[in-house]
This record gives sequence, C-alpha cells and structure tokens, in this order.
Amino acid sequence: MIYGRELSNDVVDKLREHGINIGIEERGGFRIYHREGGFPEGLIEKIVKSSGSLIVYPVHSTQYEVSSFLLFRLKSPLVVAPRSSFAIYVKAPISVGIYVDEDNARRLIDFFGSSQFKYALYGSSASGVICRFYRTDVYLDAPSRQNIWEATTKISIENSSDEFVEVRNVVYPLLNADVYIDDTGNAYIEAAHLSIKRDGVGTVLLKNEAPFTGLKRCPQPFMGLLGKIGKFDMEFGL
Repeated sequence: MIYGRELSNDVVDKLREHGINIGIEERGGFRIYHREGGFPEGLIEKIVKSSGSLIVYPVHSTQYEVSSFLLFRLKSPLVVAPRSSFAIYVKAPISVGIYVDEDNARRLIDFFGSSQFKYALYGSSASGVICRFYRTDVYLDAPSRQNIWEATTKISIENSSDEFVEVRNVVYPLLNADVYIDDTGNAYIEAAHLSIKRDGVGTVLLKNEAPFTGLKRCPQPFMGLLGKIGKFDMEFGL
C-alpha cells in the first residue's frame, strides 16, 4: 500500500495504474507539483517552496464544502433483535492526500479520489442533510484485503428497544473523524457506535478511538474547519 510513505517512484507508478499521473519538477529552489487525473480537479499544479518530504496519507473522501457526513448504505441490511448488541465492519471511501512535511510541520497540498464522489440527501428536502454516499458490504469479521480507495472501520450496534429493527443506513460524522494506517499502509477510520432507540430512530456516536489497536493516527487536514462533530441523530430512518 502507498500510505505513510514518501511520494517515491514506486508510489507514482502505483497511482499511474489508476489513471493518475503525478510529476515533480525542481526549478530554482522550488518544486513544481502537478497532477493529471483523479477527482476533484483532474488537472492541478502547485509551486512548493520547501525542502521537506512529500508524504502520502489517506484523507476523507468528501468535499468539505458540500458535506461533512458519510451515508453508509448497507448492501445486506441488518435485522437486529430487541435488547441486543454486536459489532460489524464496513468499508468507507478514502482519498489520497499529498502532504509536504518539514520540521514537524505538515501541509496538505493535494487530495484526490479515483472517480467522482456521489452524494445523497438523508431526510426530507426541507430539513435533510447532504451526505457523501457509499454502498458497502457488511463484514462480520475484519476484512483482510483493502485497496487504496477504501478504509475499514468498526461500528458497534446496540438496540435498546423492545422490538426488532432493520438497519439499512448509517450516517457517520465523517469530516473530523480521525484516520489511521497500519504498518503495511492500510487505511482505517475512527470507530463508531450506533445506539438504536426505536424502529427507524438512532444515534451514531464517534468513539474517539481506532477500530483496532496498534494503528498510527494520520494528519487530519480538516480538523480546524469545524469543531469536533461527535454524533449524528438519525431521525429519518435507519
């Protein structure tokens, strides 16, 4: 995997396999970074005045000016028994982030996905929330294989009601959730808890912890844009 590594020729070659071409030109003490392909902004150029390393980390796959939430659409809906709890694993979309790193300071200079992001409205047209939309399989055990465009997370589910509940959707407070990598460069995002109050109503709460032990927390480029959004009330159906 490419995450947690310098932007080497091997990483550039790996991205080229996905139709994304990155080049760096040294010019008079400056570095000219350019990218062709990927989304958003399929053609980009930046002039970097720094001798620091260019490091690749995963970042959340959304446009923060559009949405700070991720709507997981479960391909296999969950039927949850009354007064029960368990955990599942899902995969979330992730983008490639290019950082300049110098003297323990980091700056995100570019991020991109492999294709156009999809969005959906959760709730009514009058008071609903625009979400980054992603269909995911449900994993009862942690998935062992990943690609560079997906991260794994863990969602613990608790049904405190006295009735069966079916869960098709989980709205995750995405933008300010932490991102992690393991020793081989696989990506992960912060674990969450879904508390079901009654049929069609629940609350998603970030757990402020990694989905697994031993993971390394990545830079969070959007943390300063909003306060920490720790929960989302799902009042328009699960």
